Amino acid sequence: MAKGPLAKDVKVGKYPLAVSMAYKNDRDTRERLRNFLAHGVAVLAHSWSPETALDGLTVADISSYRPPINQTLLQPTDADVRGKILAQKAAKRNFEESIVVGDLVEFVTSAEGDNTHVWNCLDLPVLNPEVPALVRITMDDQHALMATARESYTVSADMESGQETAKENDRGPQMIHLDSWRSGGWDVFTHGGFMTFPHHDAGGQATFSYVRVGAKLWGYLALQNVDNNDQAAVLQAWTKYYNTPLAGDTYHKGVDVGTVLLERDAILIQPPGINHMVYTPRPSVMSGGHMYSYDTMHLTEFVIVFDHGIDQGGRQRPQASNAIHPGMLRKVYRMALALPGFALTRHFYRRSLIGMRSIIDKVTQKMLEEGEDVVDIDDTGAMADEVAAEHIRACQILDKVMFFLDVEDAYTEMRKGDWKEPGPMVDLTCIIFGLP
Repeated sequence: MAKGPLAKDVKVGKYPLAVSMAYKNDRDTRERLRNFLAHGVAVLAHSWSPETALDGLTVADISSYRPPINQTLLQPTDADVRGKILAQKAAKRNFEESIVVGDLVEFVTSAEGDNTHVWNCLDLPVLNPEVPALVRITMDDQHALMATARESYTVSADMESGQETAKENDRGPQMIHLDSWRSGGWDVFTHGGFMTFPHHDAGGQATFSYVRVGAKLWGYLALQNVDNNDQAAVLQAWTKYYNTPLAGDTYHKGVDVGTVLLERDAILIQPPGINHMVYTPRPSVMSGGHMYSYDTMHLTEFVIVFDHGIDQGGRQRPQASNAIHPGMLRKVYRMALALPGFALTRHFYRRSLIGMRSIIDKVTQKMLEEGEDVVDIDDTGAMADEVAAEHIRACQILDKVMFFLDVEDAYTEMRKGDWKEPGPMVDLTCIIFGLP
């Protein structure tokens, strides 16, 4: 991977896999960032550093950065065991066997010495993450929750038709899954020599990442000889790729690989659905978070369709992501609830709007049938009641948008054309006057 071309030199259609630019929090840079992300291009922004840097992956550094140092780790992975699992057929893989039981002291001290194991600890939660201003502008899931913080809904039925509707009050949401918070900020602790095998980030979320100590070598993957306009072919090719053992000597089969070196003094901002792998050359602490953006919901929709095998003939579901996020659908619902307010101040990409409607319609139905990755809106309890009502109201709002866009079936419309293209910008000011 280190000998491969840079990601900026590997093109998929009109765009490279990644671009590099100087970190500036001005209007032009923000618009360039959003445009690149909307077209599935990762952005490496130079000349930004976190306030809390570390001298090394040592007990002294870590105990001052995120105490207590003896906290239990969340599923650290042993590279040797995981490699043996990945060499097996996909149906026989049991990744629980690669999980190490231990605490942060053991992890850090073993990174300092001549340890015989190479470990990676993914997703240590950071509930008050340090987010650069340039990234914050893309975090529309958080913006939407703040904008609708006084909106709460309950399900009520019309007395004449019996049709369920969403009744609003001003209490605000009372129950939120912790994942809705913790997925927005995390640390990743990694021993030198660990390689994260190909995947895309779960739930179709965009991601920002920066290192506090150490370095990361990103390898972005692009399919060879596949037309992005033929979405069925794209899905089939990635399914074949992920259902093939992905040991270190097979990751490059059928794909082009472009690399990005992430060191201190830079931040990497990654759109949804971009398949990648990461090598850690020396002990590292990386921080970052996930987010949803109105600019990239068409990419999110495609990822979820792929991950859940929607309309793919009952094929075996590929193991293409490395986590699950039960709070993801509710974030999309809240983004729909906030659309009327945001319509006064910004324009939206057409296919991203259609992607949102597809997600909360056919995609929601499929995910609920599987019974995973979501808060079940058919369940009982305060949170399930809130989510069910938000789902109804989100559908009402987006149905108005689809009428304005002249779209009858969002899922069918999303299967047309290049899956990475966001479409033209549209002005939604008119919808706020037609909402009940």
